Amino acid sequence: MVNQLNSPIQETFHISTFFLLSHRFLLCRCLQKERCSTACVCLGHSVERSQAELLKMNEMGQHSAEHKAEGMIRELELELTELRKRSAEMGKLAQRDDYISRLKSLKDSHANQREELRKLPEICLSAITDLSPLKVQPNKEMQEYAAM
Repeated sequence: MVNQLNSPIQETFHISTFFLLSHRFLLCRCLQKERCSTACVCLGHSVERSQAELLKMNEMGQHSAEHKAEGMIRELELELTELRKRSAEMGKLAQRDDYISRLKSLKDSHANQREELRKLPEICLSAITDLSPLKVQPNKEMQEYAAM
């Protein structure tokens, strides 16, 4: 009879052990799933934080690049203003050089005219002396014509 009692007890023990092991297994699986889901949630949060940091870094980089570009634009505008001033000054100098060259050419022209004016009395005297025989000849011809 003891054997008969042992058999149902053993069977109950086996069944209880089976249920206990299956519950442990299910509990382990649930814990693993919970750990996995917790890990996934943590991973998701980590990815979100990384994305936020990356976006922030991109915005900071863009802001820095915009600031540098604005500075470069200001520098270029200043250089352009300076170049325009220099161009205007060069234009004034070119006009001044034109005036100076004109004055020099007028001076040279005036010197040439002076030389011509100095030669003019000689030219006039030579013309008068050259014309004197001509004046004498028409008078002779007129006298001869008048005598006729």
